[in-house]
Amino acid sequence: MNFNHPIYNNLRTFIKPWKSPGYLAFLKILFPDKDLHHGLGSRGALKLTDSLIHPCSRTVHDLAHSDQADFFESNLPTMINNLQNYVTYLETRLKSFENAKEGTLSHDNTREG
Repeated sequence: MNFNHPIYNNLRTFIKPWKSPGYLAFLKILFPDKDLHHGLGSRGALKLTDSLIHPCSRTVHDLAHSDQADFFESNLPTMINNLQNYVTYLETRLKSFENAKEGTLSHDNTREG
């Protein structure tokens, strides 16, 4: 445990595990030439969460493992922004679905009248 990084340590301990193939695919579309570095690392072979990921070059990815906590704290804003971009993308898709559904309902209502 690195006592100089209480935020990193707390998140590694208490953040809810989340696996999202959709989010990983979204990031690979936005950053096709980047490695997806899991900011909180792993326990054994299991990544702790897909929610905090930083796209980076292979060289930077390798360096990130030399001081995971420092890398995490300096790149946390980017990881949060990427997650917010994904949520915005999903909200847009939901809104499109809702609009299409309303259009179908409106069309059905006009046939009944």
